[in-house]
Amino acid sequence: MKILRLLLLFFVFFACREEDEALQILPATEGGTVEIYQLAKVYAKDIPVDDQHFEGTLGTTPISLGRVGEDSLVFLVPRVDEGNFQLKVTTGNQLRTWDLRVINLQVSKDPQVFFESFLKSARALHAKISELDEFKELALPFTKWIDFFEEKQRFLSNSEQKEVAEAFQYRKNELFFANPHQSFEVPCFNFPESTVGSMTYRFGTHDLSSLKYYSKLPKSKLNEAIVSGLALSFWYQKLLLEQYSQQILDCPILQRNLLKVVGSDKVLQQ
Repeated sequence: MKILRLLLLFFVFFACREEDEALQILPATEGGTVEIYQLAKVYAKDIPVDDQHFEGTLGTTPISLGRVGEDSLVFLVPRVDEGNFQLKVTTGNQLRTWDLRVINLQVSKDPQVFFESFLKSARALHAKISELDEFKELALPFTKWIDFFEEKQRFLSNSEQKEVAEAFQYRKNELFFANPHQSFEVPCFNFPESTVGSMTYRFGTHDLSSLKYYSKLPKSKLNEAIVSGLALSFWYQKLLLEQYSQQILDCPILQRNLLKVVGSDKVLQQ
C-alpha cells in the first residue's frame, strides 16, 4: 500500500510538472518595419530563461537571435521578399510572435567587387603607414586584422559571402568601408580639403551605437565574419583619420599660425 501511494505521488508530481511546462503561446505584438540585412531589435520582456541565444523563424526562414540586456533580442534580417511576416521565437516555455513588415531599400555592389575594393584599399593603407615612423606601431595590429578577416572570409560559401557583403553595405555600415577622399594624400595647398573634415562629420551625424550588438549574435561562420570585418573597418577608418590628420598639420596655413599664451606675447609653438 505504501509503495502504491509513492507511485501515485510520483505520477501526480510529473503530471503537474509537465502541465506547468506546457508551451505558453503569447499574443503577437507589433514589431514595426525592418530592412533586409538590418541588425534589428525586438522588445522581449520577462524571458523566463537565462539563455543568451535563441532560434526562430521569420516567415518560413530560420534565423538566430542574440539577447541584449534583459528585455531585447537582436537578429540579422535575412533576404526575404518584401511584405508582412511573423517573427516567431521560442524562449524557454514561451512562444513569442512579432508582426513585422520587411522592406528592401538596398542597392549593393557585387560581393567580389566589394571585398576586393575594400581589401585592396586596406592593404594599400597598411603599406602607406608602414613607411611612417609615427604609425609603425599601428601597422602590425592592422595587418593582423586584415589577415584575420580574410581567413574568416575564405571559409564562407558564395551565398554567405553575399550575405556578409550585404550586411557591410547596409546603410550606415558602409561608411566604415569607404574612403571618400579616394586617396591617402591630402592636397591641401594652402588649406585642408573639406573632404577630410567631412569624414568625422559623417560619423557624428548618425547613431552607430547599434554596431556593438553584432557581437551579441550567436556564433557562426557568417556572424564571426561580420564581426571581424566590422572590426577591421574600424581600424581602417581610425588609421585613415590619423594619417590625414598628420598631413593636415603640414599644410601651409597651419604652419603659419602661432600658438601663444593668453594675455601675453609668449609663443608656445611656431
